[in-house]
This record gives sequence, C-alpha cells and structure tokens, in this order.
Amino acid sequence: MKAYAKKTFTGAFLLDEEKVTKLHDIVEKRRVERHPDCAILLKIYRADNFVFETATCAELAKEENGPTNAIRRIEILINGDGMRFALVFDQAAGIQLDIEGSDRDFVFLLYSDLKSYVESEVIRARRIAFQKETYEIFGYIIIALGFLYFGLTYVLPSQVKPADALLNSNDVHEKLNYLMMRTSKTAFDFRILLASMVLGMLFSYIPTHILSRFPQQNVFYFGKGVAAYDRYVAVRSKLLWGVAIAFAVSFAASIVAWLMTRGT
Repeated sequence: MKAYAKKTFTGAFLLDEEKVTKLHDIVEKRRVERHPDCAILLKIYRADNFVFETATCAELAKEENGPTNAIRRIEILINGDGMRFALVFDQAAGIQLDIEGSDRDFVFLLYSDLKSYVESEVIRARRIAFQKETYEIFGYIIIALGFLYFGLTYVLPSQVKPADALLNSNDVHEKLNYLMMRTSKTAFDFRILLASMVLGMLFSYIPTHILSRFPQQNVFYFGKGVAAYDRYVAVRSKLLWGVAIAFAVSFAASIVAWLMTRGT
C-alpha cells in the first residue's frame, strides 16, 4: 500500500539561490538513501512562455529574471521507482508539496524535513489571524473609554454651576466642587490621556488589521529580481516611516496647541 503527503503552505515566500540549494540538498539526502536510481529535476517556467529543465542549482542561478523573462514558477521533481515527488513554488499560487510512494518512511521523513525548513526559512510573512475574542476586547475597551470621555467632557462640567452663581450660593459643597474642577483643568486634563489611549489602540489595531488583509508578494530573488525587490522594499519602508512621522508630528502639534490655549 502506498503512502502520500500533501500540503499547501500559507504565507508568502522569498526564494533565492541559497534556499533552493538547501531544499535540493534535503531532497537529495533522502533520495540517495531510499531511491538512488531516481534523479532530481528542476523545472523553471518564465514569463516569456519558455520552460527549461536542469539537474543543478547553478543553472538556475544564471537566470536573468528580468521584466520580460521573469521566473514565474519553479518545480523540484522526482519521478520513477514507484514514487512521485513535487515541490512547487508559484508566484501566483504559493507553495505546494506533494509526495506519493510505496516507501512510507521516505514519504513521511521527506515531508517532515521539507515542511520544517519551508515554514521556518522560506516563508517570510504570514497573515495575522485575529481571534473573535481580540475584536471583542478592543471593542469593549474603546466603548468604555468613549463613555468615560463623554462623561468627563459633557456630563461632569454641566453639574458645576457658573462662577457668578456660586459666589451668591451658600452651598459649601458646590464651591468645593467648582474649585476641584478648576484645579483639575489647570493641573492636568485627563481627557487628553483618554484620547491618547483611544488613538494609540486604534493606531495599533487598525493598521495591523488592514495589513493582515493585504496579499503578500511571492519573490524569486534571482538576477535582476534582486534589485527590483530591494527597490520595492526601500520605497515601502519610506512610505511607512513617512506616515508614522506625519502622525507623530500632528499629534505633538495638537498637544502643544492645547497646552498653549488651555488657560484661555
């Protein structure tokens, strides 16, 4: 009876010469032990509709991988001797591993070796999986802070009488309440802290949630593709830093403006 193992990996990959060589070595080690009569084959599909096959990683490293002949798919294959093996890296579909053979030890050992290496070294990004409880916790905290902010802003001040009315009042409690409110306003406005907490939570949760929905880019890091991907990373980094700095400056400016006008 034959055995089989199959897996479609989640997450984006960045595949370079070093990783392809390591994967080739993992497969080669198991092949020599169990199926010495079979050979490993690398099959490369390009954007110009050409396909070529090679038995060595050195030939793959020579690929130009430019805009017109970019690598779209790489397959590491073994066929024959009662077994079938395919490890596929596809720019659109991601990574698929498929092993079938009569030698069950070979199937499961090779599957375990490749799964461990691909997940730890080849996959570079995973989607962030938010649990239902995470959404609920964020929601409850923001709602609670919102009610507290509303109470401090609208409810509590409305319960304090104006200064003229307090001067003509004989109620000591009302006068003490007014003095406490004046002191709290001149010393420190707790509403700023609450607003900062809410903004901090939103800016830590929303971008992460949005970014987790974006598809990651599968990269064949060979030839001209190296410089192209490095430029893409540099531009992305500058954009993210620009957004972060703009937010920090605007937030700091709002704090300064409030400090300058709180006494008026």
